Amino acid sequence: MDKNFRILFVDDEQPVLNGIRRIFQARRSDWELVFAQSGEEAIQKASVIEFDLIVTDGKMPGMSGSEMLKEMKTKGITRE
Repeated sequence: MDKNFRILFVDDEQPVLNGIRRIFQARRSDWELVFAQSGEEAIQKASVIEFDLIVTDGKMPGMSGSEMLKEMKTKGITRE
């Protein structure tokens, strides 16, 4: 694999993100995992890092997962 597959996980609950980190620990050499605890933080990270996949919680305080994805699309951060 030429480059690591980059995945952004977004969830407002740190224990969920910690569990995801543990589950994917064995694939560390293949996948670059990045974590965000809010839609705003995810948008900031996606503005500077290109992700192959974004996995988000649907219900988060402040900005839902679908609102976050719509904003990323509007700003041209995500690919179609």
